Amino acid sequence: MKKFIFITALVLCGCSRSGIPASEAAKHVGEHATVYGKVFGSKLTRGGTVLLDIGGAYPNEQFTIVEFHGSDDYGQLVKLEGQTVTVTGTIKDYRGKPEIIIKSPEEISR
Repeated sequence: MKKFIFITALVLCGCSRSGIPASEAAKHVGEHATVYGKVFGSKLTRGGTVLLDIGGAYPNEQFTIVEFHGSDDYGQLVKLEGQTVTVTGTIKDYRGKPEIIIKSPEEISR
């Protein structure tokens, strides 16, 4: 009964998303999938890599979206903080955390 009420509430409020929640991404490493979650933070490394922390702030993120050589896109990507986003790609493991590598911000949808 609780499951029915929860699903009904998601449908009525329009809150449902298709894909895998960030909290479950680690179970799907190696798969091509769609992952969604809230952006808690962003970082531009000295090497120009952009990291978006999904599902929690670093170092407690559940999932990371990575764009190598993304320094030109950082201004656009930092605006995603606080929003729930969706990204599709191959889920990889990096030091025990799941991630998807993108080539441009257009691969992320809100």
